[in-house]
Amino acid sequence: MESIQYSQQSNQGPPKNSPGRPMPQGMPPQGMPPQGMPPQGMPRGIPAHGMPPQAMPPQKGQAPISDNLSSLPTDKNNPSEVDKNMTDTIFGANLSITQKLVKEGKDMMIIGLLFISLSLPQVDELIKKFVPATQNSVYILILIKAIMVMVLFWLIKHFYLSRN
Repeated sequence: MESIQYSQQSNQGPPKNSPGRPMPQGMPPQGMPPQGMPPQGMPRGIPAHGMPPQAMPPQKGQAPISDNLSSLPTDKNNPSEVDKNMTDTIFGANLSITQKLVKEGKDMMIIGLLFISLSLPQVDELIKKFVPATQNSVYILILIKAIMVMVLFWLIKHFYLSRN
């Protein structure tokens, strides 16, 4: 039944490995390389399109793909200022412990000051004037304050501190 359907789709008929019978499952059609092998005309080391790359040993007369680190050339000269700046830009400068604490402490100080300033009773009264729903519910007041802290922190962090 399958061979009849195959012959209707193509003028070639069933595959030629067995007359009148379809090719066993898992076998490639005639003219296709077996699985894992590149198509004809492609070098053996390059995987075919859609095939996973495979670690292949180097062919005779070919050098291995990777280099031994001890065989690579080295430069004994000290790096220039341009090279140091480029390395610091890519990987970040080495900060001392004090510099790291100051850098990380900025965020904590900003959040602490925002929390203290928004916890004042005058701020509560101001919010209650503009949002009447906060007069009946403390939870809405806390939610509005939390949103204010998030927005103010983002504004300070991205606009004021980005200039420094």
